[in-house]
Amino acid sequence: MTDSKAMKHILVVDDSPIIRKYIRRALSVCGVEDSQVLDAENGKVALAMLAEQPVGLVILDLNMPVLDGPSFLLYLRMHEEFHSIPVAIVSTECNVLKRSALERLGIAGYLRKPFAPNELKSLLDEQMEAAA
Repeated sequence: MTDSKAMKHILVVDDSPIIRKYIRRALSVCGVEDSQVLDAENGKVALAMLAEQPVGLVILDLNMPVLDGPSFLLYLRMHEEFHSIPVAIVSTECNVLKRSALERLGIAGYLRKPFAPNELKSLLDEQMEAAA
């Protein structure tokens, strides 16, 4: 079981309220308390939240209005205060070239929607291990 007490807040960034709710539920199954999960409907809102609340992991959709996932990730990687935040992509996209570009930006993982909670748990466990 994931030790959620050791994990800082997790920020879920997805324009779909249904997907954000599904990810929250999947995180709960993985042992993460709901109070540790923040969510934002796009990258612009997420950046404002990051300025207020440090997080240990961002779970990021790629296709969103206002500020999309790749632009959000690039912003994080270009700014020292956010550079080291692990970012896991959760998307319906399966484009190999786009995924390769994201991997060069240092993503922590890639889950294809729909995913099973055990896939998310594996990703969380890897992040816990990397942080230790």
